[in-house]
Amino acid sequence: MRVNADLVDGSYAEIRGYEKSYHKFNHVIKKNGISNEDIVLGYAWGRVMKVELWKDIYFPQNYWFEDTILNFFIIPKVKVYAAVDEICYAYLVNPKGITQSSKGKIKNLDTLYIVEYMLKELTARKISIDVKYSHLVLFQLSARMSRLNSLPEDIRFYAFLYASFIVKKYLHQDQIKRQDRFIFHVFTLQNFQVWNLLVKLRI
Repeated sequence: MRVNADLVDGSYAEIRGYEKSYHKFNHVIKKNGISNEDIVLGYAWGRVMKVELWKDIYFPQNYWFEDTILNFFIIPKVKVYAAVDEICYAYLVNPKGITQSSKGKIKNLDTLYIVEYMLKELTARKISIDVKYSHLVLFQLSARMSRLNSLPEDIRFYAFLYASFIVKKYLHQDQIKRQDRFIFHVFTLQNFQVWNLLVKLRI
């Protein structure tokens, strides 16, 4: 069956040394757009995208986790999505790459800074930070902050305060999903202990 999809995810093989594992998608077509919750992978690799999705969109320079831009600027523009169960891509795990060697590095703070970068871009482009963007921001500033777990507690504390500043500056209570209200209040009340627990549990 042929479909004029904006984005197609392909199943992939993950290669670690002499070991190989397979990650397969269910064959699916969605013609009414997708949300970030639909996406299994937040990476740029392993998928085919229409070039039109990338008009005036660029990867931020000098940041780790720069592929965060997909969830903020590419996924919202996808009208027709497809995934295939055929293995289309071989992902070679690089032990010296960021994902494998980032533990304990201060550069992990980019996971915080990249969110602020995205919000500044949304504001500059006059894109409303609505319910779906608020949900994404809160997810990035909580579960994704597990990347900071190997950093000293004082650094994680100040990172949390900075995340709280971002939430207060850009998010509004009337644009928060019901299930996100708890973590939203954790930020507005600056409850580091609860946030720290949620991050460790990757909630």
